[in-house]
Parts: sequence; C-alpha cells; structure tokens
Amino acid sequence: MNRMIFALALCAAPLLATNASADRLQLSEARCVNPHTSPQDRLAACQTYANDGTVGSDKRNTQYALAHAYRLTGDYTNAEKTITALIASQPQWVNGYLERSTIYAEDGKYDLAMADIATIASLNGEPALVSMQRCWVRGVAAKELDAGLTDCSDALKAYPTSASVLLARALVNYKRGDNAAAAADATSALADKPKLAGALYLRGRAKGSADDIAGAKDYEPYIGDEFAGYGVK
Repeated sequence: MNRMIFALALCAAPLLATNASADRLQLSEARCVNPHTSPQDRLAACQTYANDGTVGSDKRNTQYALAHAYRLTGDYTNAEKTITALIASQPQWVNGYLERSTIYAEDGKYDLAMADIATIASLNGEPALVSMQRCWVRGVAAKELDAGLTDCSDALKAYPTSASVLLARALVNYKRGDNAAAAADATSALADKPKLAGALYLRGRAKGSADDIAGAKDYEPYIGDEFAGYGVK
C-alpha cells in the first residue's frame, strides 16, 4: 500500500559533520522511515526527529511518520493521537485520513475508519482512490469483504495494473479464505512492482511458500510485523 512518507535525500548530507547534534538528527531521520529498522527502533528515531527536527524540516511529514511508527509497534492510542493532531492542523490533507483510516481499521474501529474514507471522498475528486482505500480498510478490518472486492474492482477499472489496488484486493481475498485468488492478485501486483515486499509476503502466506516469505523479509525484514497488524499471521 502507498504511504506517502517524506523522502530522504541522504546523498545531499554534508560529507563532514558540522556538529554531533546534526549527525544525530540525520541518523534519526533515516532510521525513522527505514524498513530495515525494527519497529521499536523506528519509533525511537521518529520520536527523536519529531522533538529535534523543527528547523529545516517538514513538520507535517515528520508527524505523519511518527504516527506511522506508532502504528507499526501496535501503539494505536498514540498513533491515533498523533495523526488526529496532525489532521486538526492540516484538515485538507488527504494522506492524514488515509493513514488514520488504516490505524482505525487495525484498532477495531471500523466505523471511524469508514467515516475517514467519507471525508477523503469529500476532499478528493478521484473516485478510484476512495474505492481503493475502502477496499483496503475492509480487508484490514475483515469487514464487508464482498463489498471490498467490488471496491477494488471499481478502482482497477481506472488503474488496472496498480500494485496498490491489487495488493488491497489480495488482502481481501486472503481474508475471505480464497488463497488462490489472493496469490494471483499478489502475483499481479509483483508484475507492477517486483520488489513490493507486502505482495511477496502475502503471496507466501496464501500459498504457504517459505521462499516467498523469506524473499519478502530480504526486502523488508519486519514486513511480517506490519502484516500482523493487518491480521495476516
């Protein structure tokens, strides 16, 4: 699933550090969004960056990354608190509602997740985005799964090869118990993005393939932790 976390331009960092504080900030920023870092270490780095990175940084993206890190550790209380404060300050920013709806879905707050998607629909003129997120949330929450299939099929009419939509539909099919369809959707997602760890991991779960699961963890070592939050264990 595309989560529009801020990009890191580490190649632009100075070759020689000017001071220890700058070094610490750069390292925290890098670890905050690095999928090769454990969820707990990512959270600690994001907390450091959120506290120290007020100068020359995009506070909106910093808080988004912090909420995301809380979610990866299963701390939904702080994830919801952080993203809700961000939404209050940036009420037109669709990405905030995308992340919060996923947090709510993981936390068993399906109605709140769907309310956020209704807000996305009012802010965004692209129906395919709304359909894709509704499909995704239904898959994560394991609610209204047949409707979730319809949502993803609608989104695929606009973006027939989108790895994000295909991964969402793979998750819905997995939750429906249709492992063959889940694996097929994950394979199609990989055709669009061959190194998409989530698709490879989910296909491994659907097919019972240790090779796929190991391959996914080569790309993102903690992908299993993330998908455990989606109910894939």
